[in-house]
Parts: sequence; C-alpha cells; structure tokens
Amino acid sequence: MAVVDLISPEGQQLAIGSRMLFPPGILIDGIPFSYGRLSERRLRRELDRRTVPQRVSSPEPGDRARLKR
Repeated sequence: MAVVDLISPEGQQLAIGSRMLFPPGILIDGIPFSYGRLSERRLRRELDRRTVPQRVSSPEPGDRARLKR
C-alpha cells in the first residue's frame, strides 16, 4: 500500500491516468476502485476477495475414475 500526494508529480500522473474526478482516489493493483466518499464495507469486501484463496471444489467420487481414463 502506498499513499501518494495528489499535488506530487506521481499523484498528478496517477489521477490523470485513472481519470479520478476528485480525491480521495483508491487504486487497487493500478486499477481505479473508488474516488470521493469511500465505502469501507465495499473496500474491505474487495480486499478480502483478493486476499482470501478461492475455494476449489473437490471432484465427485465418480469423476476420479473418468479422469484416470
């Protein structure tokens, strides 16, 4: 995580590149996520979604026999 001042050259470049209309602006992995009033719930859900490993369902018992063939 990094905090970049909007007045800095890097901040100006990020704001223009992400088409941020007004601060604060949140980019996640370089992709615009939010600007202006931030929903903490929405941010937490997105961060959880990106950090919690996705569950992979295990094959059904009959699927293993078909996979071996």
